[in-house]
Amino acid sequence: MTIFTICLLALLLALSAWLLLAGWVLFDRLRYERLLARLVRSAGAAGLPGEPSARLPRGASRGALHRLLLDPDMPAALRDHIAQGLLAADGLPKLLRDAGAGGGGRRRWRRIAAWEVLRRTGYGGLHGILGAALAQGDPAVQLAAVGMLGALADQRAAAMLVEALREGRGAAHCIVMQLDRFESEAVVGLLTPLLDDERAVLRVHAIAVLGRHRLPGMDQRLGAFGGDANPAVRKAVAQAMGDLGGPHALIVASELLRDRQGYVRAHAVRALHNISLTRPIRLDYLLAPLQSDDDWWVRLAVRDAMLRALDGPSGKAPQLGAGVEWGQDGAGDGRAVPEVAGGGRS
Repeated sequence: MTIFTICLLALLLALSAWLLLAGWVLFDRLRYERLLARLVRSAGAAGLPGEPSARLPRGASRGALHRLLLDPDMPAALRDHIAQGLLAADGLPKLLRDAGAGGGGRRRWRRIAAWEVLRRTGYGGLHGILGAALAQGDPAVQLAAVGMLGALADQRAAAMLVEALREGRGAAHCIVMQLDRFESEAVVGLLTPLLDDERAVLRVHAIAVLGRHRLPGMDQRLGAFGGDANPAVRKAVAQAMGDLGGPHALIVASELLRDRQGYVRAHAVRALHNISLTRPIRLDYLLAPLQSDDDWWVRLAVRDAMLRALDGPSGKAPQLGAGVEWGQDGAGDGRAVPEVAGGGRS
């Protein structure tokens, strides 16, 4: 057998494999679209007199139904219909077994789908199931449980998320993202004690979430940590001041411009720009000295703040003076402080 024949056979085998794979993908997609169309029809018929309220198409695989149920792009009404249908078809005992089962792969997928069915059908014991999942060491299960608690968005779910944050169960940044979904009355009282925790990472997360709740006195409560020994906490304070705004936030952010850490100063620059969008301040006076900052990150933040000011209501950027040459990194090479338009502080 010649080399040419071997290469030709290999090419034919590769082409056959590709055609089989493409055919399977096309078939699976057509089956998915057909199931979706049948579900839409059954969901529409569910509200008609004499029709069952939760009837799923015959022959629909559980995997396909779970896929649609967990698809965030699907309409909520359709996902509710699927959840009701799965509850009627499988029964609560089976769903509870799936919701508490361990293992990976398909078992994990069925477990998360069972949580979604229980949530959408109003099962009252879901918090306990999710709490047990958080206590396990499977990161994927913990991540799904955190997202499910965020979807519940009630007081008990908020308390469980804060406790998970305190004990280090689950990815902290994912927990913080879910806590952002809650109303002030659900999370402020739970997060405030974390401000006094000796662990800086908890203070950072608490400030990050609380800084998005514009409540009376919140700027002063969080601004008190502008002198925290940990620079990550001071950076979080700068970000919070930019979100909160107000006179006290302006004072704290201005003080952080003199922080010894460059990235804290850079975030203070961005915070002052955010504050300038809601109240008139002399941004040029505050930021001009930082054009000659030793840290390129700070100089870049100043430049970005000036450029973003062009999109403000006035359509005019604060004048920081001429003669500043920007380097290839866009952060400026200046060491001399440029002239400030308008002179002193207003």
